[in-house]
Amino acid sequence: MCCLFGVSTSGFCDWLYRPMSQHERGNAQLVQAIKHRHEASDGTYGSPRIVRDLMDAGFACSENRLARLMKIAGIKARHQRRRPPGAA
Repeated sequence: MCCLFGVSTSGFCDWLYRPMSQHERGNAQLVQAIKHRHEASDGTYGSPRIVRDLMDAGFACSENRLARLMKIAGIKARHQRRRPPGAA
């Protein structure tokens, strides 16, 4: 497989067994916090609201990073049902 991609076997093994970087660890922590906030909102919070919650909690992240992580993790905001017009 290494010949197919044009990389050395030692380089592939180095990449395969490399420990997680600090950025990847931060992403993993963010995904856990995102899941927690998303479940607490009954699945209605999207990236703008979650990023505000996380910034208030002390996390440093942008809305674009958060949206990318949510998309990778399969977390989507659910629209709240609106009541029909005229219903009380």
